[in-house]
Amino acid sequence: MFETGVIIGLLALLTWLVVRALRQIRQTKPEFFVPAYLATIALKLLLSLAMLVVVLAHNPEKARINALVFLVGYVLATTVEVAVLWRKS
Repeated sequence: MFETGVIIGLLALLTWLVVRALRQIRQTKPEFFVPAYLATIALKLLLSLAMLVVVLAHNPEKARINALVFLVGYVLATTVEVAVLWRKS
């Protein structure tokens, strides 16, 4: 259960940071929004993958459930990110 909370918490924090940064970029330098958005997608994916590797290495017995929680959480976080950024445009 600890790993599930860590996964969800870190994905939520990462999504909040990305949305906050992208909204700031869109307001101050809108011409850099698309390259910044693409960069944050790559960065978020790499950081999320690193987090997943650490969580799976910490508790290999629950690897399947943790991987499933990660995938569902990542999809939900990305959906929220896109919805917030789309709504504010």
